[in-house]
Amino acid sequence: MNTTKKIVLILICIILNGIVLPADQIQSEPQKEKEAAIKTYLTVDWTSREVLWEHDIMPNDSGKGWEFWLADIDFDGIQEMLITFLANHCGQNSLYVYQYENNSVSSYLDMIATPDKDVITLIDYKNISPYMDIELADAYVNQQNEYRYLSIDCSGIGGVEQISLYETVLEDDFRQAELARITYYSETDQWEIYFKGDEVASAEALHDRISQYMDGYEKQEICYRHLEKSFPRDIFMLSADEKKRELEELYGALGNRAFLLFAVEDRLLTGVKERDCSYAIYEKYFGLKQGDLVRSMNIKSTDELGKEGFLNSHFGGITINVGEGVCVQYSNTDSIIENNLPCGIIIESDNTELGFMGARAGMDFGEIQDNAYPGEVQKGYMYNEEINVYYLEYFDESYRYVYLSYDPEGRDSWLLVEKLDATAHVYGLDASLTAVPGYVYVDDAMTIKNMVWLG
Repeated sequence: MNTTKKIVLILICIILNGIVLPADQIQSEPQKEKEAAIKTYLTVDWTSREVLWEHDIMPNDSGKGWEFWLADIDFDGIQEMLITFLANHCGQNSLYVYQYENNSVSSYLDMIATPDKDVITLIDYKNISPYMDIELADAYVNQQNEYRYLSIDCSGIGGVEQISLYETVLEDDFRQAELARITYYSETDQWEIYFKGDEVASAEALHDRISQYMDGYEKQEICYRHLEKSFPRDIFMLSADEKKRELEELYGALGNRAFLLFAVEDRLLTGVKERDCSYAIYEKYFGLKQGDLVRSMNIKSTDELGKEGFLNSHFGGITINVGEGVCVQYSNTDSIIENNLPCGIIIESDNTELGFMGARAGMDFGEIQDNAYPGEVQKGYMYNEEINVYYLEYFDESYRYVYLSYDPEGRDSWLLVEKLDATAHVYGLDASLTAVPGYVYVDDAMTIKNMVWLG
């Protein structure tokens, strides 16, 4: 069985076994379409010239290679496959969008766009206008249901740096035009600023012109999911076997991202309270069985995984990176355990809505207390008692939140979320005991009686 069919089979098995979504959602037509789109993307030859090269918009230089994303940019509930192709500092960075429709995949939209992570410039363009603070492409809609997409292009060569803001109009056959341009000449410290081809006097004036132009339009959030696989720019020069390997690695990354999309990220929780929304996300992470997760990532052994210590313990457990700066931690270390569930969620990214009250990973202890409430900074260790780790902990009715840092002030903190087991109350125990690192459940029953001390 080839790799494509294997991954598709894994996804189908996950869905049929109820790992991805509750049973009452699996049979819904919208969900079937979502799943069908991913399965179809797993059959496309993304290495072909037709997919990667035959476009009206191309970078002004040979490009840095191709990167891949999933996002629902047309708001129909189905993920599109996005490809970014970046220029070597010369501008016209390109975005290609492929759409699933009627059991097939076709080119939907090409635009000039640069991922925010790849914009390198001395121009402080985001402070000039919030409309220029764009992850990849931002969508706006007015009361007449007319859509505009905004995107950024950047270039920098020979002491001349340029940032352009582009507009793509959905109702006008995806017409794309330059909305604003900022050029900086570093040698002479001179600026040129334009809006729709007309020169404006200052950055403040450009801010006002953009704001007036966008008046009446409301931003529609798009969640971009970056795939952990890219193609080299010389992929067309590779042998057939090398291309096949590149494609198989992309399929693996896509299968992994799709698993997380359906199992964790696609919350379907519009109109719920923030706390309820976070609770649902945590519960989905805590529901990721180790066997399903490692298969979705094509992981063969624990040697391929990370390991993180338990707080105030000489022991630790394996960690699996599920993207977006989040890892799930399991109690085992030596071999994959099929039905093992996470004992903790480790959050390292500060770009997340997850945390206790307003406190987030990446904040120092002062900021954490300002966004939650004052608490005692405690000193502990992981693995080695000679290496100090500092932490603040908070509790709610479901979880223990531990903000940890190797710095006494809490710089570069990360967040550990652990579950409190309601059965602790049944046995007359303090619920916080079930969150103490080192206590690990050893069977699927998840009861107090089956808890063992590892420390």
